[in-house]
Amino acid sequence: MAPSEGDPSPDIFVGGSPRAGTTALQIMLCQCAGTNPFIGEAEHFFGLFKLYDDVQEDFERKTAHYFTRDELTAYHTGLALDYLERIRAKFDGNPRLVLKAAWWSNYMPHMAEMIPNARFIVIVRDPLDIAASYMDAGKRGEARTGENRFPPEHLPMISRDIARQYAAIFRNRKKFGERLKAIKYESLVRRRLDLSVLGDFLSLPDLADVSGRQDSGLVDFDQKHDGHFFSELWGKELSAERIGRHKEVLSQAQVATVNNATRAFREQFGYGSD
Repeated sequence: MAPSEGDPSPDIFVGGSPRAGTTALQIMLCQCAGTNPFIGEAEHFFGLFKLYDDVQEDFERKTAHYFTRDELTAYHTGLALDYLERIRAKFDGNPRLVLKAAWWSNYMPHMAEMIPNARFIVIVRDPLDIAASYMDAGKRGEARTGENRFPPEHLPMISRDIARQYAAIFRNRKKFGERLKAIKYESLVRRRLDLSVLGDFLSLPDLADVSGRQDSGLVDFDQKHDGHFFSELWGKELSAERIGRHKEVLSQAQVATVNNATRAFREQFGYGSD
């Protein structure tokens, strides 16, 4: 699973639903030697693949006037590879990049096709706890701004989006080959994950040694803690205290809503009924 001899070490893309632990995982990887310091969501970069996906839906009626499908793929591949090098050049030492944009994780199969020298690490979490985290974030936002971006009536839509993010990735595993690994949030925060094996997969030999660090070099944890999307655990040592949080947040009817929308995902990763 290491890069072929002569290839540069691969860039790393972190995927998974928002509220699943993608930021905690990215911060951990950004402690390793030779990677970029922790930076915010790479939404512009991931958005290139969203645009590519969008034009596929109405290709024959519109885009075919400008590109063949092969030309379109080649064009977007060139954009993506050039973009990565432009980002890399902004950091001293031209490091390996560790990037994520959790909202757009479902476009990672396109990235797998266009960026051959890359590794993809996806963090999965009990959808019930993801949904509960959304509800908590909505309440924090309402307390600070008077607006709840994730009200309970949005729970069916949120649940479908959780399922969609993961289904798009795991239904297209062949596009990734051996460059994709999934880890469980629960195993990560309980420290039951063999980080030496994960480090080998990602070509980060010091991952196990630096995994307990939280100071990524650039991020101001105190300043960002004021944002409602950041939980009380933001910037702190990994903790298992949020496992099972849904039992305190979701009603039985809400649990049923989430379970119905995410049933296939829950079965695939061994999350039982609640």
